[in-house]
Amino acid sequence: MEIRASYVAVGVFTLLAVAGALIFVLWTARSEQSALTPYDILFRQGVSGLSVGNDVLFNGVRVGQVKQIKISPKNPDTVRVRVEVAADTPVRQNSVASQEARGITGLSVVAISGGTVDSPMLKAPSGEVAVIASRLSGLQTLMATAPDLLGAVNQLLDRANSMLSPENAKNFSQMLNSLTMVADTVAEQRHSLELALNSIGEAAQNFAKASRRIDALAASTQKLVDDKMARAADSVDKAALRLDQVLDQVEPGMAQFSREGLDTLQRLLAEARNLMNDLTRLTHKM
Repeated sequence: MEIRASYVAVGVFTLLAVAGALIFVLWTARSEQSALTPYDILFRQGVSGLSVGNDVLFNGVRVGQVKQIKISPKNPDTVRVRVEVAADTPVRQNSVASQEARGITGLSVVAISGGTVDSPMLKAPSGEVAVIASRLSGLQTLMATAPDLLGAVNQLLDRANSMLSPENAKNFSQMLNSLTMVADTVAEQRHSLELALNSIGEAAQNFAKASRRIDALAASTQKLVDDKMARAADSVDKAALRLDQVLDQVEPGMAQFSREGLDTLQRLLAEARNLMNDLTRLTHKM
């Protein structure tokens, strides 16, 4: 009986331990699930390589995973990707998500940028899921511009082919021959060119010497003119001084004449007028 009782006790203890482990696992899973925040990302291009369960990176750090990938019923060109990230991840309103390739396996991850510090946190209205803006990755941008790039390359090749046509090659060969002839002519006339260059150098030196002489002559002429002008100004000053002295001497006589001489002259003129009147009357009487 004691052996059976011990077996029963061990069985009960084992069942309790298993039940406790299950309860702990469920509680942990529920806690982790409650600590996650869902976000939707609308990709307007293919999401090949992206699958449910792939990682979600925030500034290169794993913060969650992809939970759902569906085509938008309103726009078939748009793919709605539902991700769940840690609740404490600072996703802001100007944060941007993109699909980035990881390694050479072809698998992709969702990369979210941190945004700026002054941007508010991204929050969804009650009962809805917040949407993170998306953008093309570097590889997707390259693939999108690849047709234009290939077109430009084709145009460049066409132009290169037209430049390498037989006619252009012949013209290019003639141009090279002409350049060779010019180079040979220059080589033959090298001595004459050296003499011409030497003559030009001597002419430049002579011109420089003549310029210096002209500058010296101009300086001498300017000095002579300055001296003459200074002397003339001095003579004018002296003449003005003498004129002032003469006026000072003449001024008293002029003043006396204006006072006395004018009265005498007026009386003389009056007497002369009377004499003329008398002569006129005498003439009429005769």
